[in-house]
Amino acid sequence: MNNSCLLGVVYMANNPLAEVQRESAGASTFGKYNFQFHWALCEIIEKHKKNQEYALLIEYQEDVVIANSLDPNNAQFEFYQVKNQIAKYTSASLTKRDKGKNNKLKNSVLGKLLSSCVNTSYENRVVKIGLVSSSGFSLNIDKDLKLDVIKIGDLAKDDLASFLLRI
Repeated sequence: MNNSCLLGVVYMANNPLAEVQRESAGASTFGKYNFQFHWALCEIIEKHKKNQEYALLIEYQEDVVIANSLDPNNAQFEFYQVKNQIAKYTSASLTKRDKGKNNKLKNSVLGKLLSSCVNTSYENRVVKIGLVSSSGFSLNIDKDLKLDVIKIGDLAKDDLASFLLRI
């Protein structure tokens, strides 16, 4: 085992995200997620260019988690779901809940993202929650802007109200 692997094992032993994961199937099918991998790589390259400390976790608690420190006691986290799909996300598709086994409602896309962060031992250390889509979004934006990043305050009141009712 080389030193970098050993450091990774030591870090994971002290990992503040070490809780039972909501899902683990993604780890076994990582090869299918090229968009997710390349998006995460681009994010890390930007942090690296700015000489920022970071740790990247893929398919651990969420599709992509970026920590701002290797210190398990001080790290803060950005949680991202990264989706490669054809259709643009709408207010309705982001909050749609399909039925699962025994007609139990599954989480919506946004519900899944929030469930990774809320009511966890690390909840107060999550500084950003994001949804990345290869196809973009079709949402009513409050301002007449073309945005790469849509923040909750950019949404029109109707879409915001719709989100709040459905989550």
